[in-house]
Amino acid sequence: DVLIEGAVYKKDGNTVIVFRSLGKTIVELKDEIKQSKDAAQDAKDKVDDLNNTFDAAIDWPSPLSSISNAERNSLIPLVHDSKTFADDTLQQTEETKLKLDALQSLVNIFDVFTGEIVKPLTVLIPNEPWTPVIQNMALDYTATATATDIDLIHLYPFDQTHKFEELRLRPALFPTFCEEGHLFIGLKKLIPGSNVPILFQLAEATADSESEREEVQWHYLDNNKWKELRKGFEVLRDDTNGLTTSGIVKFLMPANMTSENTILPKGLHWIKASIPKNSKVISETIGIHAQAVKVSFTNEEANDKLRLSEPLAEQSINKLKQADSSIKKISQPYESFGGRIPEIEGEFYTRASEWLRHKGRAIQKFDYERLVLEAFPQIFKAKCINHSFGLNAHKYNSDFLLAPGFVLVAVIPDLNRLKAGESFEPRVPVSILEKIFAYLCQRTSAFVRLKVMNPRYEKVHFCIKVKLYPGKDEVFYKSKLQQDLREFLAPWAVGEYDKLSFGQCINRSDIIEFLETRDYIDYILELAMADDISNLAAAKNAVQVCPQTPRSILIAGDVDICIKQDDCEQWDKGEACTNKAVVVMDYCSNLDPIIT
Repeated sequence: DVLIEGAVYKKDGNTVIVFRSLGKTIVELKDEIKQSKDAAQDAKDKVDDLNNTFDAAIDWPSPLSSISNAERNSLIPLVHDSKTFADDTLQQTEETKLKLDALQSLVNIFDVFTGEIVKPLTVLIPNEPWTPVIQNMALDYTATATATDIDLIHLYPFDQTHKFEELRLRPALFPTFCEEGHLFIGLKKLIPGSNVPILFQLAEATADSESEREEVQWHYLDNNKWKELRKGFEVLRDDTNGLTTSGIVKFLMPANMTSENTILPKGLHWIKASIPKNSKVISETIGIHAQAVKVSFTNEEANDKLRLSEPLAEQSINKLKQADSSIKKISQPYESFGGRIPEIEGEFYTRASEWLRHKGRAIQKFDYERLVLEAFPQIFKAKCINHSFGLNAHKYNSDFLLAPGFVLVAVIPDLNRLKAGESFEPRVPVSILEKIFAYLCQRTSAFVRLKVMNPRYEKVHFCIKVKLYPGKDEVFYKSKLQQDLREFLAPWAVGEYDKLSFGQCINRSDIIEFLETRDYIDYILELAMADDISNLAAAKNAVQVCPQTPRSILIAGDVDICIKQDDCEQWDKGEACTNKAVVVMDYCSNLDPIIT
């Protein structure tokens, strides 16, 4: 144990309090008390002796009568001085006594172990401090306040955006956003009350054509409040067809728009597009550009007639034919669209022959398909399915195939003309589907219930176990086999567009032949394939997987690859192979006949 020099301990129950700075003072007081006691005792003894001498000198005659008169006279001043010294000593003794009482009161404050103050040379030092670990903690808080004591501030998603709310209006605790999707557009250096055309370049094939369409709502921001932009008044023109296709939206910006708002960054005038639900029916955005204008190419005699076979590349137009000083810059950020070369001689005879058959009217399935392909060159294939009602592919596994009076037209895009959102599942944009519907409605019976839709892409799942050639990397070739199988079932994803067709089945033999032609696979151990509605037993023995509807196209779904590591044949050890030979005829006899 180590003691601290000069400290004093005070005991309080089981606790010892250390007074580090008072120890030295207390020790000095103790020494002074002891010296004061000794000085007082000496003074008392001197006073007693002097009193006796003084009394003997004053009282005459006395036992000191033998002293002569001269000696007596000389003794009186000495006794008088001694008396004065004694009085001073008594006064000092009284002061020392008072000081002793005060010191004793101070000393009594410190209750030391021995009952009296001792001079401690060293005292104990506590152990090193340690950090406590909280095991459990519970907090409870209750507060009461009136409406005047509380400020409710809503924090909004953008940085440094907020809004003070009035409690008397009973606002919600958090900001509310009722719509499912929002698109916020901030306009810089806008003059309220002016017209602004805005180009929306969209990935048209990304819009979901299976779900029901929802109307896009436009609003502008005025003093932290969203107000409606009315169609025909503030929204003058919308070429995007509800943000499903690329086009220009022309706005008449209201004069009461404000730029000093707090729920969105300041310094900009804000408008927004919102949709209450089914936001996936809106195409994904590529770019938004203000001050846009649409120009068209005029094919004059001096121009090349076949130039329209290829779109005009981006940034090809960079100036006006006639200069205008009010226009600072011209930019063409995207390539042209909608061009079509003049009809060649062979196509003329084909179109004339088809026209003599359908005469511009959609009655038979052939009529629907040829009318669509002639009027819409961006369509690669069209299939008319009579007595069929198309259902949402996200909710139903199949269409309703027994619906008299309904006609379903399924179309496949021409990937040379349209950019698909997904290369494995190409779809026609919603805007083109609506144009096809309007075109056919003008040429078919009023009693026909028509519907134009994209194909249903049904996924086929595979479970394959193979043995690789020695030295082949398992991780790399596992991923490569998955990718090769997906491309084998969807060859249009790698440029073979002519193989994109409806209603084709997948045969087990075709998959086996494909796997055996891979230069990294030694042999196949197991193969199971099934669609979403097949069970496991059917997957292991499936000979063929066919689509559920006439407008369906099969593609690869989940592909589970298992690579066998250990070798089956061990010829160097003289052991027999575990895979016994099977007679071909006996194996084939166990299979049920397939009727095609």
